[in-house]
Amino acid sequence: MTTPQRKFGIGYMASRHNVSFRTLRFYEQQGLLQPIREGQDRFYAAKDEIRLQLILKGKRLGFTLQEIGKLIGAASKDGEEPADETAEANIIHRLDPETVARQAARLEERRAQIDEALRELRAALADRAA
Repeated sequence: MTTPQRKFGIGYMASRHNVSFRTLRFYEQQGLLQPIREGQDRFYAAKDEIRLQLILKGKRLGFTLQEIGKLIGAASKDGEEPADETAEANIIHRLDPETVARQAARLEERRAQIDEALRELRAALADRAA
């Protein structure tokens, strides 16, 4: 006997993961999420929630949606979604060195920009205090 799959509405997913409905729809348009459609309603399975968590983690780490899509696609090439705590490790294992190097370069560039902005702010504050 199969257990019925639990479904989550778009409101639940948006609220739980602090994203907008528009963001969820955009991820769907980009092929990153594939909710179940029932009329005008979208329902997300547990595998979609895991997938959304991976997307959001990738975004926080600075990956582009295209890169995230490739990583998630690689993780679910066989049609099976990663459904446990090893999902993230599986994706990290599949990262190619070029992707990691590009991401590291982007992060270094952002750090340099932040450092420069801080220098400018400190200089402006020093001028103001003088």
